[in-house]
Amino acid sequence: MRQLDLFPHSWPNPGHDQRYRPYPRNRDHSPCGARGGFGALAGHPSTTLPHDGRVGIVPLCFGKTKESDMSELENPPPLAKDAAWPPNLIIRARRPSDVEGIVTLHNLPGYRYGTLRTPHHTPDEIRKGIESQPANVTGLIALLDGRIVGDAGLTRFSNRRVHVGSIGMGVHDAYVGKGIGRALIGEVVALADDWFNLRRVELTVYTDNEPAIRLYEKNGFVTEGLMKEFAFRDGSYVDAYCMARIRP
Repeated sequence: MRQLDLFPHSWPNPGHDQRYRPYPRNRDHSPCGARGGFGALAGHPSTTLPHDGRVGIVPLCFGKTKESDMSELENPPPLAKDAAWPPNLIIRARRPSDVEGIVTLHNLPGYRYGTLRTPHHTPDEIRKGIESQPANVTGLIALLDGRIVGDAGLTRFSNRRVHVGSIGMGVHDAYVGKGIGRALIGEVVALADDWFNLRRVELTVYTDNEPAIRLYEKNGFVTEGLMKEFAFRDGSYVDAYCMARIRP
């Protein structure tokens, strides 16, 4: 599956619900790794279950981070409750240390064919895109056995379109058809629905990218229109569909 990247310069590019998962407590009943602390990760408020069973907000913790917390930073569980990811797949936020892997991904001919990318992306281009990422953009990467095998981005709009977001994504040439695209679109849709409260999510896909179109249709996207000669690709113009999903 190779998708059309809607924002090529702004980002280089099993079911588990943790909303009410309590953090482990120490003997002093604090949910932090350090004795006397009150939270999970510094700067990140979280929910936990107090002793009376009520759900409450935990204050911030500035103590030592537990190894289990670090594991979730490196390998966060899926957001979608019905997610079915390939074994050993990790989806997380991209970071500057991912630059080389993202450059390799974006310079693959198959990946490029389904996006608005141009040939010969450089590490500096990708690094600048990550470091200057706008606050309304969420950039994700998919890793399998340490290799970056796909990426996706969600851009949220503002003002009268504050309820709308757009998606761009792509998969490594050697991993098409292995469930990477399904995992990425599921994670982005869950992010849009359950965390950003987006009502409408849009995307654009080339009309000859049939595997991607089928994937989007399975995830609730419908074709809303055709854009003739949308982009110039490999010596000729290509049409694209506008697709969108309205949250059920």
